[in-house]
Amino acid sequence: MATHEELTLIRDARSGKLAAQLGLGARYLDGGAALPKNREAAMHWLACAARQGSVDAAVLIARHIPLDCALAAQDAMTLACWFEQAFEAGATEAGLLFAKLVLRDPGDTGFADMQERALVALQAAAHCG
Repeated sequence: MATHEELTLIRDARSGKLAAQLGLGARYLDGGAALPKNREAAMHWLACAARQGSVDAAVLIARHIPLDCALAAQDAMTLACWFEQAFEAGATEAGLLFAKLVLRDPGDTGFADMQERALVALQAAAHCG
């Protein structure tokens, strides 16, 4: 059973509080106390926080979403924006995901305005090894 603190976090996350959404997403990533490890729930709450502009949420999403899931996502454009945001915040691995997502199909005009930035991210990732 969830602790009082976790129940408060869940209630606050449901009411749209960014810090609670970020915190709940992070807790579901790791599991703990009374909350099980649950990647789907984690991504839901982290996405809620990222939609509100949380760079920390974007970084966690980039660090924990597998590339194949990102490539299959219905809203790949949003993921690409979050990956780019995470890369700009210093998460080099997010730059590689950003580049792979944007550059996977050079003919995809939906990502045309991101391709140059994706190449920069790819070069940065290559320099970091």
